[in-house]
Amino acid sequence: MPKEKKGTKENPIVVNINNFRDDELSEIPKALEIKEAAIKDDYCNYSYELMQGVGEGDIIGRKGAAVVHNDMLDAFEKLNVHLAVIDDAFRYSHIEIEDIDMMHSSELAGLFKVTGLKLRGNADNESVILVGTKFIKTGGYISLETPRIKFDSGYPFKNELHEAVYKCCDEVEQYMNGKIAPTFEQTEIDFEVPEKEFDNAAL
Repeated sequence: MPKEKKGTKENPIVVNINNFRDDELSEIPKALEIKEAAIKDDYCNYSYELMQGVGEGDIIGRKGAAVVHNDMLDAFEKLNVHLAVIDDAFRYSHIEIEDIDMMHSSELAGLFKVTGLKLRGNADNESVILVGTKFIKTGGYISLETPRIKFDSGYPFKNELHEAVYKCCDEVEQYMNGKIAPTFEQTEIDFEVPEKEFDNAAL
């Protein structure tokens, strides 16, 4: 029987970090890098590039069959405020942002929803494209896709954007390795009713 291609669900790429000292972890070559991810109906479709071994440079696309974990939804939510900034929503509202991390719960940020991202370039010239929607007053949503935002560009919150994007990528990698929303079988429900409640019940 032929061996499944490296990087597939049947033959995943595994690096045991327990074999390395803490000072060595940062030098471990990554087996893969997430290139795109999109959440639709609580499922995640994504693609990644193989970074070493047979097939190095290949881009593999996968369509997630499990509901995403809330941690991934929370990570993508942190990108909403960046989409609002890039769309000039704060500038047109004459709001100056000093600390973007204080604006996640703002009314303007709440009008935007990032549902996907696309990474382009390499480590020396990396950029991201955010994909999402914007709620408009006439009702409904319009689709948005930003131009490439380089992590070394003049975007004023590039460091926060970089951190938020890679938190999303980390969640996608964990999703790929089995981190999904708890299923009904995994959720323990306690139907036990205290005895004293029956003592006072009317017959």
